Amino acid sequence: MSRFDFVHPGVFSTQGDLQRMRAKKTAGAEPWVSGFNALAGNVHSSAGWVAHPHPTPCRGGGCASAGLPEDYMTMAEDAAAAYQAALRYQLTGDSSFADAAVRNMDGYVATVQYLTGDSNVLLMQGAQGFQWAAAAELVRDYQPWVNSGGFARFQEFLLNKFYNDPRINNGLHRFLQAHNGTCSSHYWLNWDLFAMSAVAAIGVVTDRRDIYEEARAYYQTGVGNGAAAHALWFMHPGYLGQHQEMGRDIGTPRPTRSCWASSSRSPGTRATTSTPSRTTRCSR
Repeated sequence: MSRFDFVHPGVFSTQGDLQRMRAKKTAGAEPWVSGFNALAGNVHSSAGWVAHPHPTPCRGGGCASAGLPEDYMTMAEDAAAAYQAALRYQLTGDSSFADAAVRNMDGYVATVQYLTGDSNVLLMQGAQGFQWAAAAELVRDYQPWVNSGGFARFQEFLLNKFYNDPRINNGLHRFLQAHNGTCSSHYWLNWDLFAMSAVAAIGVVTDRRDIYEEARAYYQTGVGNGAAAHALWFMHPGYLGQHQEMGRDIGTPRPTRSCWASSSRSPGTRATTSTPSRTTRCSR
């Protein structure tokens, strides 16, 4: 296997991860059984989940001025439901869960015209782009979806609604390049991390090594706060690093660390080693 070969499934879980979870569940081992029961008890993982795709999912203050509801959390819930159903399919072999995940994703492909809002739309593209990619990766080999052309259409959905929207020539790709025309440190760590995680995951799902490499290269040598050399703003004794927004509240730093882990190593490729290179800051 070459250094850049993709190994599917990837993004969140490898085939080895899924095999281990299935084996532990079958053996009745803890804490795997309790974990699976929690998954099965979550309404989002139900085979009967009904998604509610909207034509123009919106995030940020620009929604009200455009006469749109700020409804991005509807997509966040539906993406979570697609992932959970796809995971239940992988762990049980019950195709009704794969069908539920596919029905959910097909609905979004058929309905969404574009993602909108103010600059916060990039957080939606990053967070929900990663969610959708993680879900799709788990059912990429589900033959009914492949045969219907649904998986290929969903790959295009990820590329044209999240990675780079050709309608406005903007998206995660452009954000990592130009940060909306601001200085490189204007956007805080979580913005870069959401973007990098989603770009890497979309690269895996679409078998686009160039896209995956874009995320990896940014993590290693990028100019923004999500790059390895810039992510820690304060170093405590004992090499305990503090990133932005730690201590702000309970919820904010948690996804930041999750995205950081996802960005530094994405299953689906061999692990890579970061090489911090430079530190730059500009005034806000």
